[in-house]
Amino acid sequence: MKPVRILMYDVPDIMTGIVKGILPVEPLCEIVERRADQVSLEAGVTEEIPDMVIVINEEHDNAPSRFERLLISQPTMRVLAITPHQGMAFVHWLQPYVKDISPLSSAAMRTALLQTQGRLGMEA
Repeated sequence: MKPVRILMYDVPDIMTGIVKGILPVEPLCEIVERRADQVSLEAGVTEEIPDMVIVINEEHDNAPSRFERLLISQPTMRVLAITPHQGMAFVHWLQPYVKDISPLSSAAMRTALLQTQGRLGMEA
């Protein structure tokens, strides 16, 4: 099975450390980090062709249309939007559809990754 490419876009160092602390138990993950001052989110997705993008959602905007353009450009990609101050996370994928996976936990993140790898249905 090919590794899941994860683009961590403009994620603060502390959150990056948390995510990387969770992901080593998932050996089929390849993490790429990009900063907003290096490249736009759209360009990062085009360059890296990730299976999943992890972003910080400071605006608390989890409308299904929020990542629609990105998801149309990469139809199999998922976006994990983390709302850090509320401990919430939402997975966006093309339909458009958003699934609340709160509260944010290692189990919720693993489930989102397994869904990205196609090992679980989206109803999980």
